[in-house]
Amino acid sequence: MKSDPIVEEVRAARRKLAESCRFDVRKIFASAKSREAASGHHLVSFVRHANCVAEEPAEYKTKGG
Repeated sequence: MKSDPIVEEVRAARRKLAESCRFDVRKIFASAKSREAASGHHLVSFVRHANCVAEEPAEYKTKGG
């Protein structure tokens, strides 16, 4: 498979960020929120919405259930 320079650049940036946060997801998220606040733009949201409920696909439902 061919190497895509854009994909490689994104992966390198992601790895650099993860390393700077010691691969701690909470620190990565806090870093993103910090950059978001500094930019003045709303970029990251993990708000749960009560009306966002996924239906189980019919083919996964058991008969009689």
